[in-house]
Parts: sequence; C-alpha cells; structure tokens
Amino acid sequence: MELAPSEHRSRRLTAIGYPAIRPKRPDQGRRRIRRPDFIPIENAVARLKGLLRQAAERTVEGLWTVIGGIIDRSTATECRNYFIAAGYAAA
Repeated sequence: MELAPSEHRSRRLTAIGYPAIRPKRPDQGRRRIRRPDFIPIENAVARLKGLLRQAAERTVEGLWTVIGGIIDRSTATECRNYFIAAGYAAA
C-alpha cells in the first residue's frame, strides 16, 4: 500500500509539532565527501600492477624477475614525484 503525498510520515510529524530534520549549520548539508589523496605507495603499486599485466608472465620465478626489473628501473625522481602528487611537500 502506497501512501498519498499528504499522508507521508514526515509531513504528519511536522504537522503535529516535530521539527523537520535539518542540518544544524548550512555547511552540514549534502556536501560531497572527499576521499583523502592516495598515499604514495598506492600509485607505485598501481604502476607495478600495470607493468606486471603488460609483461604477462605466468611463472613465479618469471614474476620475481619482472618485479626486480621494474624496481631497478624506478628512479629517485619518480619516487619523489609520487610523494609530490600525494600532496607531500618537496624537500
């Protein structure tokens, strides 16, 4: 059974004196929830996973070899850029 618009519970409650549910301050309304920036390791792991998919290696030893090669190719500048992109101050 569907209630008619005039019989909706929230309208009945406000009619008998209950206050409508409203945010206390204007900024507590429906605001977008922001996710904190990625931590630097997430960006590095995402890159590692992408390169592992490209390599398409299927053996354990082969995967370790590919991972070692990816880590060897990572530069200090690249690692620093992960921290800068995450919002950390450059030193």
